[in-house]
Amino acid sequence: MGEIGGVVKNDGSPVVLDGYNLIAYDWYNGILGMQSHLVQPDKSMRVTNVTIDYNTKTQYVTLSDGTCIESDVTEHMREPCVPASSKLLTSSYLGFGNNALHINVWEYLKPGTDNIVKLAVTDPGCIPVIEASYGTMKGGKTDIVYFITDFQPGIAQPELLAKPTFPCRRQGANDEDIPDDLVRSIKSVKQIYSH
Repeated sequence: MGEIGGVVKNDGSPVVLDGYNLIAYDWYNGILGMQSHLVQPDKSMRVTNVTIDYNTKTQYVTLSDGTCIESDVTEHMREPCVPASSKLLTSSYLGFGNNALHINVWEYLKPGTDNIVKLAVTDPGCIPVIEASYGTMKGGKTDIVYFITDFQPGIAQPELLAKPTFPCRRQGANDEDIPDDLVRSIKSVKQIYSH
């Protein structure tokens, strides 16, 4: 999933998001794995592994320095496709001719927030392709677009679903030890795959 955009924090400072996430999603077993690749201000790439176990309501974040942070998850794994509250905006195509991809574009309000989500999914199949979201997150205005690319049925990288095999430091609801851009990246994945 490609990610580019930004957030303006309450103090007026911007947080730029530029990178991509490799995602493995196992709806049947209630586990989501993500490897986040985010460009840093010095142009280096920070790689972080995240595993969310929706059954135990636990998230594991393994930072690039090897630090593991375990925290609670309040979200539930979303049913496949789009939330029941979604409104169909349009049906259209990406590409043309024999290479056209038929999509349906849906809109919904993220529950408990002012975030409007527009989600384009394939028809048939309901595979997420593009998501645009705007509203307030952590007190700051946000506007971001996600491109879900390289989708493959099945789990091409099952190692992304593995929980850490070493002890993690337990953290409460606050996530001050997790960099802001990574927090946003995790929330973006949760936005697509959780409710």
